[in-house]
Amino acid sequence: MRRALVVVDMTVEQVANISFQKDEMIQTIRHLALSGKFDTKIDSHLWFEKGGPPSSLAEMYPHVGRAGTPGAELIPELCDLGLDFVKKYQYSCFAGGAELEILLRERGIEEVVITGINTDYCVMATALDSFYSMFRTRVVGSGISSFNGRAGHLEGLKDIRRFLGDIVVGADEYLGSDPAARPSLCIYKYIYFLTSSLSVLPFLRPLMDSASALGFVPSSHQLSCKVTIRE
Repeated sequence: MRRALVVVDMTVEQVANISFQKDEMIQTIRHLALSGKFDTKIDSHLWFEKGGPPSSLAEMYPHVGRAGTPGAELIPELCDLGLDFVKKYQYSCFAGGAELEILLRERGIEEVVITGINTDYCVMATALDSFYSMFRTRVVGSGISSFNGRAGHLEGLKDIRRFLGDIVVGADEYLGSDPAARPSLCIYKYIYFLTSSLSVLPFLRPLMDSASALGFVPSSHQLSCKVTIRE
C-alpha cells in the first residue's frame, strides 16, 4: 500500500502557540518522516498570496499564513526532511482549491497518515476530507497537538473517533519497536501488558488508558502484539 505522511500547519507562527506535547509532536513527525515508510511526505500549511483562491480563513485570521512572511514558513526543526510543500487555504488540507488530492492521486497514494496541528481544527477537518476522498486515513496521536492545550487535543481526538472510528494510532504503527525511534514504547507496552494480565496493578490501568488516548501506546487492536522489554 502506497502511503503519504501529511504534516499540517507546522509553521513558525502557529507552532509558537502550542504548549501541550509540543516536543513530542515534533520528534514524532521527524521519526516518521525519516523512517522510510512513506512514499510521499507533504508539508501542507496556510499560504495566502495575492491572486490565490479566496479563503474565509484569510479574512478570519488576517495576520496568519501570509505568503513570504517568516511566520508562515515551516519550522526549522522540520526543514531537513524533504517534505513537498502543498499550499493550504482552509481548515482542511484538501479544501478551497488546494492541490493535495490531485498530487496524492498522481502518486498512487492509498493511505494518508496525518500529523500536525490543531487536533480539534485542521487535523480533524483534514481527516474528514481524507476519509470522504476514500483514502485509508490514520491520525498519529503523539504527532498532533492543539493551541487549546490538552483539553482541546482530547476533544479533537474524541470527535475524530466519533465520526471516523478507530483511526487514531500510535507512532509505533509505522516505526515498529525500534528503540532509537521510540525509546519509551517498549516500557509502555510492557506496563500495558501487566495491567491487562495481572490484578495486582489495577491503579496503573487508567494511566495507560490515558497514554493510549494520546497515542503514546498502541491502539486497542494492537495490544496482543509481542512485548519487547528494553534493558
